[in-house]
Amino acid sequence: MLSILSDLAEDDLFGLIMFSGQIHTWKPELLKATEGNVEEAKTFVKRITAEGSETDPVKIQQNVKKAIGGKFPLYSLGFGFDVSFDFLEKLSLENKGVARRIYEDSDADLQLQGFYKEVATPLLTDVHLSYQGVDKLTQSTFSQYYNGSEIMVAGHIIGNSLDIFTNEVTASSVR
Repeated sequence: MLSILSDLAEDDLFGLIMFSGQIHTWKPELLKATEGNVEEAKTFVKRITAEGSETDPVKIQQNVKKAIGGKFPLYSLGFGFDVSFDFLEKLSLENKGVARRIYEDSDADLQLQGFYKEVATPLLTDVHLSYQGVDKLTQSTFSQYYNGSEIMVAGHIIGNSLDIFTNEVTASSVR
């Protein structure tokens, strides 16, 4: 985490949220990654200790969703093999983020840096997929698309005819 904080660009916005029996935030809002804010965040990270008292997944999901309020994506990291990774993945997906498992070995810091590089700058944002000649679509809008991720949309082609099937993808890119 300290390596990730060191890699932030000054115009990046960031925040830290931890949860156990309660939700603990470093600051109540996202802050720019100024040198002072990053150093303060590093001090906060160094003081983190394992607590783990709330074990009700539904309650945790409700608390996290309420704390985030749809304002930003949730990126979850699960360390080791004894973490409930399925839960972290579900928590991240319902908050428009991604989850990764970090394996405890000599390259854990490289795994963290790789995760950060993957999510630091989405390739596309505000992705909208539009289809003609299709109904019963699953989700067709996505907040972010990251390098190496995938988007899957399913639906039913009306009348089983590809003659009327068309699609259009719109998105924003920072590059």
